[in-house]
Amino acid sequence: MAHKEVKKIPIAEAITEWNKLKIERCEMTFDCGGDSMNDYNFEFYDEGENTIESELLETYFEQEIWNAVTFYEASDGHYIGENGVVTITLNEEGEGFDYSKDAQSEWNEQFSGELLVKLTDEQAEFIKKYVLNIMGGEDSGSKAQINYKGDFIMTDNDEEIENVLADLIYDEAIDFNIDEAEGEPSDWFNFNTNEDNEELVIEDNFLKVNVTRTFYVYRDSED
Repeated sequence: MAHKEVKKIPIAEAITEWNKLKIERCEMTFDCGGDSMNDYNFEFYDEGENTIESELLETYFEQEIWNAVTFYEASDGHYIGENGVVTITLNEEGEGFDYSKDAQSEWNEQFSGELLVKLTDEQAEFIKKYVLNIMGGEDSGSKAQINYKGDFIMTDNDEEIENVLADLIYDEAIDFNIDEAEGEPSDWFNFNTNEDNEELVIEDNFLKVNVTRTFYVYRDSED
């Protein structure tokens, strides 16, 4: 939202208007992030919680709020933004305004956990004999991607095992609950049986799969 290009209103004029209208407080609700201030608005209240209209005061605080309060609108993929309320009151001396921000910041956090996928003997043997790596995620479609150690002649039975495995691992990964995670899960996730040329691990017919998911985490924002 562009700032209004109008004549600067003196603080004395704003205080006079505030007292004349018997305003108790002003609340500025805001939402910022994505390198933008996004939406915000000012509401004025008297002692009886009645809303008061004042174009002069709205213009004044539109001009002054950016010098009095720090807003963190710059996003970097990890930090998303913040939203909340700035409460504005006349100070005890009646010579200026106090600003108090109460807000929550939103973060994009990744958490990982180890999923154990139960295999049949046939599936476990197929993976041990032929499979180099199994991976996938939100961007991989509805199946896991199975990468092989080398070329081999795939029979109809092998192809059936491949299809069942791809569905099984993807379905379990997408529903996997990461106990250590906090916040609200997003749609983005990925999984991998092994990275950095490590050997994939099957123990007692359980295939180890590392699952990573993004969560939206909310914290008290800085003033």
